[in-house]
Amino acid sequence: MSTTSNKDIKDFFDGFFKPESYNEHIEREALMLHYRVMQLVEKAMDEKGWNKKVLAEKTGKSQSYITQLFMGNKMVNMSIIALFQDVFNMEFKMETELSEEKCITWKYIKQKPSNNKYMKLSKASSILKAAEDKINYELTA
Repeated sequence: MSTTSNKDIKDFFDGFFKPESYNEHIEREALMLHYRVMQLVEKAMDEKGWNKKVLAEKTGKSQSYITQLFMGNKMVNMSIIALFQDVFNMEFKMETELSEEKCITWKYIKQKPSNNKYMKLSKASSILKAAEDKINYELTA
């Protein structure tokens, strides 16, 4: 009968989460930033009742390009972020916290926002961090 220690399990799963190289780490971080931006775009679309077709029309981009952005096949750049800011009448704001966790927040800038118009990924980030800490604790215990 074979038993697996918590350390063996932790080492096994660490292999999934640790990039093999610095370049892979940067690629993964870039993809995570991309998905955070697209999550905010999707939230703004929901609030306006837009689908991808409407977003394509409003931005002057093809539906295919918009779909590729959401799927992660194409990455957002500063120009597309500026375009999203314009069509949604909002501003993307990037912050660094003392814990060196990066977060992206958004807010409307051309109209007075209500509390439900704000979405802070820093809260989501801290929830994910707490869950990750709990998993790491359970794996090492």
